[in-house]
Amino acid sequence: KSSLVNAGLLPQIPRVAFEQGRVGVVIALRQYDNWAKDLREKVAELLEPLGVEPCEEADDRRAIGVDLRSLAGKHREVVVVLDQFEVFFFATPDPGEQLFLFDVLGGLFNDPDLGALTVVLSLRSDYLHFLLPCNRMDAMGAIGGDILGRLVLYELGNLSPERAGRMLERLAPQMGAELRQRVVVDLAAELGVVGPIELLIVGAR
Repeated sequence: KSSLVNAGLLPQIPRVAFEQGRVGVVIALRQYDNWAKDLREKVAELLEPLGVEPCEEADDRRAIGVDLRSLAGKHREVVVVLDQFEVFFFATPDPGEQLFLFDVLGGLFNDPDLGALTVVLSLRSDYLHFLLPCNRMDAMGAIGGDILGRLVLYELGNLSPERAGRMLERLAPQMGAELRQRVVVDLAAELGVVGPIELLIVGAR
C-alpha cells in the first residue's frame, strides 16, 4: 500500500488538473501518536509560502478546520492521505480518541467551504472493521452510512496473469515477450494470480 501511495499517488497530486484549475497539495501522515499536532504542523508548512498565518487556537478540531479552509481558499485542492492507517488503532487504542479523529474528518466533510478536500485512508483489509463506527456517526453522513460501500472502498488485490503481463510490458519494455510470459507463469503457479509484492520484488531484481 505504502509503495503505491508513495510512487503512484503522492507525486501525481501536484500534477493533476483539478476542477476549476485548482492546484493539488498533499498532506500525508504515517505516524499517529500525536496525529492532530502533526496534521496542524503540516498544514502550517503549506500555508507559510502563501503568507498565511496558521490558527493558534488550542482546540484542534477548530484549528484544523480553519487552516484547511485557508489553504483551500488559496485555490488549492487538498488531499489528506492517512497511510498505514492500521497503525492509528495501535497508537490510539482508546475508542473515544478514535471517534474524535472520525468526528474531525466528518466535520471537514460537512464544511461547505471545504469542497476541495479529499481524504484517503490506506489500511490493511483485516482492519476494515475498525472503521465501522463511522457508519453510526452523524458527522460522517457524507459517506451515506456505508464506509465499506463501493463508492468509498477501493480494494487493492492480486493481479490476474493477463494484468501482470500487461504491467510488465509497460514497465519493463526491455524484457522479451518470452521472458515476460515465463515470469508471469512462475509467479502465478501456486495461486493462479500474481501478488503485487512478488511482482515488486522480481521487478526490483
